[in-house]
Amino acid sequence: MKRLMSLSLLERLRLLSLALAAIALCIGYAWNNQWVWALLFLALGGAGWVLPKRLARPLGPPLVAVFSAAAGFGAANQLPELAMLLAILAALAYWDLDAFQERLKRVPASEDTRRLEELHLKRLAWVLGLGLALSLPGLLLRVKINLLGAMLLALLIVLGIRQGIGFLRQNQEKL
Repeated sequence: MKRLMSLSLLERLRLLSLALAAIALCIGYAWNNQWVWALLFLALGGAGWVLPKRLARPLGPPLVAVFSAAAGFGAANQLPELAMLLAILAALAYWDLDAFQERLKRVPASEDTRRLEELHLKRLAWVLGLGLALSLPGLLLRVKINLLGAMLLALLIVLGIRQGIGFLRQNQEKL
């Protein structure tokens, strides 16, 4: 706990995202009595906490890929969908924060970088919240649609994402 409190806010959020992804996968796979996988995901998530930063850093991108694939595989195989959704969102947050932290290391710390960090965290919170809000109805509602309906829905989603990105870019100072 003492180690966690000595870290920057960005580093703490990055590690908490990793922990949430690992715990969500562990719960989802354990729910279906797949204990070996559950413990493996917990161990992989724990590696990011236990290993020194210089050793844990190269594990980031492969870990995100493994966690994302595990969440997708779990959702496709009737594991608890909410746990898989939380795992994928947390893994993506971990990936984003890891990449952002690497970019920030290349510039000297200043008030501008602190403001940029706050802006990035606000945007990430918006995107994750939006992803959760748009995904939950899909998990809760069961509707049968044909291929044409699925294609139209996909088109609407793409247009909505495009509009959302435009909104975030226009209002980046306000958020």
